[in-house]
Amino acid sequence: MHVLLGVGGGGDAAVALGNTIDRAREAGDELAVCVYATDGDTVTETEAWVADELAAAGIDAPVRRLGADPAAELVEIAETEAFDQLVVPGGTKSPMGKLTMDPVVEFVVLNAQLPVRLER
Repeated sequence: MHVLLGVGGGGDAAVALGNTIDRAREAGDELAVCVYATDGDTVTETEAWVADELAAAGIDAPVRRLGADPAAELVEIAETEAFDQLVVPGGTKSPMGKLTMDPVVEFVVLNAQLPVRLER
């Protein structure tokens, strides 16, 4: 399976990256990663962290930087480059039990024309 992971900074990103790396190893998925800035982390910091994690796991995956509109760019890349699945860090549950998502994740879930997996 050709999988695109989109991650910014923050705790959810670490879980999403770790779970996606584990799945890629187990299932033999072809993985690509797009990084963007969120929560005070710069794209450079996120890119370096992702590259380190991929190297430590022995996964050879391209890492790309996204620009000012990461949500739209993620969807466009996933659809135009024929990815089978788009993975993004999942939201959190509110006190009322509803799923809350950051704006990037919400846009991807609502607009992608391919399967989206939320990793939490």
